[in-house]
This record gives sequence, structure tokens and C-alpha cells, in this order.
Amino acid sequence: MAVDYLIANAAGLGTTYGVLVQTVTAGSPADAAGLRGGTYTVAVAGTRYYAGGGLIVEVDGQRARSMDDLTSYIELSRYGGSIIILTVMRGDSTTDVQVTLGEYE
Repeated sequence: MAVDYLIANAAGLGTTYGVLVQTVTAGSPADAAGLRGGTYTVAVAGTRYYAGGGLIVEVDGQRARSMDDLTSYIELSRYGGSIIILTVMRGDSTTDVQVTLGEYE
């Protein structure tokens, strides 16, 4: 879920851009890399979002402003087995997470 000012404000995020990790599928590459989905919900304009997990702000050093930015980068320049580095904000800290991509199905 792409973050905008309203979502960032409701979730108490430190930035107004990025991709909010909603859920993580058990056994997925995201799970293996330690990404975490939201732990609570916030309501913005009548829509509920999961917050409290990770906020992806960069992929391989390139700013991720939306889910389209993230998926386009992965689909156009990477393949199954490739390793990408996601810069993830969690609370007040930022960390780089190494993710080995799965095969595209």
C-alpha cells in the first residue's frame, strides 16, 4: 500500500512516501527476509490499513514511492533467485533487508 500524508499521519510514520507492508505470507521470500506485516489497523477516509510492520522506502538504493515503483523495478530488472536490498523503516529505525526473489508465477 502506497503511503500518502493521510496514511502517514494516521499511522505515525516518519515519512510520507514508501510502501506499507500490509501482510507477509508465511514461507514467502519476504517472510524469509524478516519483513513484517502490520500489527494494528488505522482508518483513513473510511478505509482500514494495517500499520506497525515495515515501510519499504527504497529498493536497491532507489526511492520506492508506490507499489508500482517496487513491482516495476522487480519485474523489469530482476529474476527469480536475484537478491535485492530493501530499505525498511520500522518505528524510529531504518534497516537494509536482503531479499532473495522467488520465481515469478
